[in-house]
Amino acid sequence: MMKDSRSSFDDLTVVSGDPDRLQGFTLTGLVRNEMYFLPAFLTHYRKLGVARFVFIDDRSDDGTSAFLAEQADVIVLNSPYKFGDRVGNDVAAAYKLEHRRMDLLWRTQLIQFFALNQWSLHVDVDEFLHLPDGMSIAEVSDALARKDAEAHAVWSVMLDMYPASICDLRDMDAQDSFDLGAAWYFDGLQHLSLREDKSPKVTYGGSRARLLGAHGLNPKAGSKLQRLGHGLGLKPVRYNAVYKPILIRGTEEAVFETSHQVRLKTNRHALLPLCHFKFNGQVYRRIAQAIADGQHPGGASEYADLARLLTKMDEEESTFLCKSSTRLSGFDDFVRTENALGFD
Repeated sequence: MMKDSRSSFDDLTVVSGDPDRLQGFTLTGLVRNEMYFLPAFLTHYRKLGVARFVFIDDRSDDGTSAFLAEQADVIVLNSPYKFGDRVGNDVAAAYKLEHRRMDLLWRTQLIQFFALNQWSLHVDVDEFLHLPDGMSIAEVSDALARKDAEAHAVWSVMLDMYPASICDLRDMDAQDSFDLGAAWYFDGLQHLSLREDKSPKVTYGGSRARLLGAHGLNPKAGSKLQRLGHGLGLKPVRYNAVYKPILIRGTEEAVFETSHQVRLKTNRHALLPLCHFKFNGQVYRRIAQAIADGQHPGGASEYADLARLLTKMDEEESTFLCKSSTRLSGFDDFVRTENALGFD
């Protein structure tokens, strides 16, 4: 399960599942109170060919741990620490962590302990990867590796999905579980341009940046000129990260520098479409929990901004849609909008 050279720094305890018995293509991630997403999430990724799920559960109290313990293909680990805790100097030095955040240590440990020298996925449970029809994640990994044999990670573009209107979002609040088959939309524009040995260049900031800008709430659009530019229909000022490496071949040097950056060479030819469901039926409760916990980087400022946006949209009975909105129907939507690359 773990490497002897760092076993003295391991604070993780297996609470369900058998790491020695479960094998196969692995997905790792962090969870806390995820019963809304987990049934759909596990079903979706099993269909993509994931055979083993490994989660660190950060103090869930909504039945997440018990539900995961019932799954034959899931391993759950606990830690005495919390998501937002600081990592000690000795541990940070051992893992060469530049940012001493517990969540980054956990992400790094999951890759190094459970996916060393093999391809794996590392995603959050509100993130749903899409692949070409009929292709498994193992087949995609092999195909993309042939395009760039030196690469150990593949970028994804994070596409913030949304329903048609704020009324639709409110209606979802009554749902106990996430419905991936509902009418979901994304901004059908190219978001990223790949670069060699660099993070992707952002060519479009995504729907959250667009919506915040349209309602005058993007804190990063500080100048009058930037606000005027949005009013004239220009590209929105960037707000949130819209890329992250999710397909990773683990090495001893695989360290998460941020939740959107890993210290590995990335594939310069491939881009995976990752549907990010920030605007979901539990968004109001998740905002309240994140702000109350104070465990997220920046003091949950993104959640505070999201709360202001939804409040204003509620007051105005706003739509999420714009002229570039594309209703999700299949993988071809991502190819056509240049949000999936390397599949020709």
